[in-house]
This record gives sequence, C-alpha cells and structure tokens, in this order.
Amino acid sequence: MIRYFLLIIVLLAGSSSDKVFSQEITDELVSLDFWKAGSKLENIKHKTSHIYWKALLSLTANRGNARKQDSVLYQKAAKQKSLELHQDLWQITDALYHYYYKNDNPKLLQLLNNALYTAREKNDVNLQKLCLIPILEYYSKNYSLNSKHFNKYFDQLKSISNSIHDQAHLTILENLREGRSAEWDPALFYQTGLNNITFYESHSQQLSNGMKVQLEMNIASHYRVNEQLDSALYYYKKILKYPERPFFAEYKFISCLDIGAIEVLKKNIFSASKYFDSSLTYLSQNDSVKKIIDYYRFKSNYFYEPLEIYDSAYLFTEKAFLLKRKHGYAENSRRITELFEELNVAEKEKQLLEEQQKAKQSRNLLIGSLALLLLGATIAILLQKNTSKKRVLAEQQREIQRQKVETLLKEQELASIDAMIEGQEKERQRVANELHDDLGSLMATIKLYFENLKKEKSEAILIKTNDLLDEAYQKIRTMAHAKNSGVMASQGLLPAVEKLADNLSKTGDLDIQVNEYGMVDRLENSIELTIFRIIQELMTNIIRHAEATEVMIQFTQHENTLNIMVEDNGRGFDIQAMKPGKNGMGLSSIEKRIEHLEGSFTVDSIPKKGTSIIIDIPIT
Repeated sequence: MIRYFLLIIVLLAGSSSDKVFSQEITDELVSLDFWKAGSKLENIKHKTSHIYWKALLSLTANRGNARKQDSVLYQKAAKQKSLELHQDLWQITDALYHYYYKNDNPKLLQLLNNALYTAREKNDVNLQKLCLIPILEYYSKNYSLNSKHFNKYFDQLKSISNSIHDQAHLTILENLREGRSAEWDPALFYQTGLNNITFYESHSQQLSNGMKVQLEMNIASHYRVNEQLDSALYYYKKILKYPERPFFAEYKFISCLDIGAIEVLKKNIFSASKYFDSSLTYLSQNDSVKKIIDYYRFKSNYFYEPLEIYDSAYLFTEKAFLLKRKHGYAENSRRITELFEELNVAEKEKQLLEEQQKAKQSRNLLIGSLALLLLGATIAILLQKNTSKKRVLAEQQREIQRQKVETLLKEQELASIDAMIEGQEKERQRVANELHDDLGSLMATIKLYFENLKKEKSEAILIKTNDLLDEAYQKIRTMAHAKNSGVMASQGLLPAVEKLADNLSKTGDLDIQVNEYGMVDRLENSIELTIFRIIQELMTNIIRHAEATEVMIQFTQHENTLNIMVEDNGRGFDIQAMKPGKNGMGLSSIEKRIEHLEGSFTVDSIPKKGTSIIIDIPIT
C-alpha cells in the first residue's frame, strides 16, 4: 500500500496543485473535451507528469490519425526514468498506442486491465473511467457488444457513473448494444434510439463536441433505420460541419457513406457518388484497411446493387472479402483475443483478492492496535483524573486545616482580648476600692488636720499632718507600681505565648517550641500586649505562607533590650525579589508595631531553607 500511495503522489502531483490539475485533465478526457484538457495540461509543473499527460491526450484526441505526432510523444514518454511511478498512466498510453498504430488488441486489453486494477486499488474513479471507455470502444468496433466481457465492463462503468458525460457514454453504448444484439429486439432498439434523442435534446448544451458527435451519429442511424431520411440527413450533415480534427474523421467517414446510401434511395446518383468518394478523404492511418472494407461494402450494397450494376457490385464485394481475410478480421481472431483477456482478467482478480485479504489482515491489526492504544489512553486519562481528584482533595484538606488554624488564632486573640478587658476591669475596680476605702479615708484625716492647723498652730499637729502626707504618697506610689506590673498579671507575656504555641501544636501540622533566657521582670502591660500581637501575626504568616513543620520562638532579655527570634523550616522567600516599600506577607504591619516600640526588625530568608526574624525592643 505504501508503494501505491507513493504512486498516487508522484503520478497525480509533482505538487499539491499538480494533483488537482491531473484530476481535472482526467475529467476532461472522460468527457472528450480535448481543448479544455490541453489548456489545463499547461498548469502541470512536474516535468515527467506533463510528458505522460501530453502523450495520453494526443493519443486520445487523434484516435490514430496523427502517427508522426503521437509516435514522437510516445517515444518521449517511454524514455522517462519514472515509469514505475507513473505506471497506470503509462499503461493507458502504451495500450492506446498499440491499439491505434499496431493493431495489437491483446496488448490493449492486457495493459488497460492492468491500469484498471491499479485504479481500483487506489479507488481512483476517474482513472477507472479512463480505462473502461477505450475497452468498451474496442468491443463496440469489433462487433462484440453482446459478449459477456462487454456487459461486464459496461456494468462497471455504470456503477461508477456520477456525471452527465458518464450518462452520455452509457446511453450511446446501450443503443449500440441493442442495435447489434444477436437476439435483436426492434422495439427495444427503437426505444434506446429515442433515449439518445431525448438525452441529446436535454443536455446538448452541457456536452463537449466529442460527446455530441457520438450522440448525433446514433440519432442519425436511428432515423435512417426507421426510414426518416430527411432527419437522418440533417444529423449526418451536421456531423460533417465539425472542425477538421483527427477525432471527428471516423464519424465524418461513416456520415459520408450513409449520406451516399440515402442519396441513392432519393435517386440523387451524382450526389451519392460524390459522398461515397468523399468518405475516402477521412481514412486514418490506424484503421484505413477496415474503413476501405466498409467503403467497398457500402459501394456494393448501397450504390451498385440498387442501380442494378451487378458486375461492379460483385467486384466490390469480392474486394471487401479478400481484404478482410488478408488482414485477419475473422471471428476466430477476436475470440483468441477475448480468451487471452479472460485469462489475464482472472489472474488479476486472483491477485486483487490476495491483496484484499492482506489489506484486511493489516486493517484488523491496525484496528487491534488502535483499540489497545485507545484502552491505554482511557486508563491514562482515568489515572490522571484520579490523581487530579486526589490533589484537589488534598488541597481542600489543607485549606480546611488552614481555616481551622486561622479560627484557632482568632479564638486565641479574642480570648486574649477578653482576658485583657477583664483584667483592666478588675484593675479599675481594685484601684477604685483602694482610692475609696484606703486613700479616701486617709485624705479625709489629713483634711481634718489641716482644719485644726487653721485653728491651732501646733508643732505636733504639723508633724502628724506631714506623716499622713508621706503615708498618702507611699500608698499612691504602691498603686502606681501595681499598675505597672501589667494587666496580664494573671498570665504574663511568656505564659500567653506558650499557651498560643500549645494550642497551635495540637493541630498536628506544626511543632512550636518556646524558649526564654533572662525573663525575670515583667514588662509594662501595653508592651507585653503589643509583643503578643506581633508573635500572633508571625504565626499567622508562617501557617499561611511558609508551609513549615517546625517553629522556634526564643525570648532573650538583656539589661536594656528584649531580643525576640522566630525561626521556621518553611519554603522561605527571596528578599531581593520583593518590591521596594512592599514587604508583603503581613510584614508591613509587624514592622509598624515594632517602630511604635522604637525597636528594630531584621528578616533573613533563603528559598527552600526557611526564614529567621529577629526583633530587638528597648526596655527600661
């Protein structure tokens, strides 16, 4: 199949455009429009294809009436090095050359059947027609229209007929077959003749001259057989008006003979003699002997015999008989040709059957391979979908886990805020109680001493008043110290961070360690609360962005500085790639909090190796 695939490519196209033009040329040859075929031949760019098409076009158009021209083109085509690549085209060309110029009927049938076999294998319908038409022409010229071979090829052409020109060929051949049938049926022959007339009148404007002349010949014969002589003369003379081209010579030869016979019936002897003699001007090089035989036969049967010139009638009959016998136009010659063809066709059909079986096996193997490939592709797609589904589920699970952590952080933050508010409320209550119960009564006592000093300036009262003021000052100082010990007195910064770490670690996705060095004194409540908020926001960033599994939070208190280090083993990031002024990932708000505490903030991160954040906050 690869070989024939290459044949199609090289034969019908030196390029994609050559392939299109080759198909168009084939269409025109089938429709017998040789002028259009010649104009489209000039579009073939591939040199070798052009040579083969030109030779075939010349043989088809000249029909054996231009030996010198056809021989030159035939020899040129035969010398090409790509005979194998143009095999089917060459076989048709070779067959027509041997038929027209060498009277080699067996080779004609052999080569055309080989080309027909190739055309069928390539499923090239137009090429099949190009083979079938000359085969049917051979049988029609050799009076074998009733043979089983003619009927077989006729049915093949009918089965692939798909144009008005195909229908014209079939109409013409069907009329010829019925006219020469061994079981001649006048009614059927008359009907096929009418079919020719009807078809011609309906479609003549769509047909080429090559197709019209054949229909006109059939119509003229129909009228002559049915003794409608004027109508017959009209069509015969119409045929004589076609251009003087080789293709029309055969039809003009027959028209002259038939016009001569009709003129005899009309008693126009001089005109009849002129047309009989004119027929000899249309003798062709390939079948001049056969036409001379027809000329002798017509001159005897339709000229001398009706005029009762019997000696001349006998003489011309004898000439026809001797010439026919001499050149082997006997029935046994045709039968040998048909037997030879039958053997060749049987062999080709056997070969075609073998090829079809091999093609079927190859097709089954291909179908099996495609089925396995489809099964493999289906499995791969299902696996891909399953993997994608698992990935989506994992992402959903991570999102759920992240949302849980965020919820936990928010709950922790709310709990811290509630604790702070509750502590502040208790602190205010305690301060109010101390001011009312303790400091209030002391201040009332001092007021009484001042009232007594107004009345009596006593050294003892003055000393006592001064002692009471010192006591009041000391109480106020004690209350201020208690305030500075922090609102988070019940918890403190470090326990709050440890509790946050413990809650986050309970999720199972993150292990948080909290370490402290030198954290002896408590800080002012607002500082502890700000630091706790910073730690919370750093934990949120780690959970959202770092994809870490371990975190270490370390507090180190120096004399006047609190150092906080937060490290994770997450994916890290490229600090240099961050846009200036845009720290991203929540670091901006953290930096602002630290600036508010007059501290410093350092980030150290390497992609895929984690992140370290160092915070230094001054304390007094």
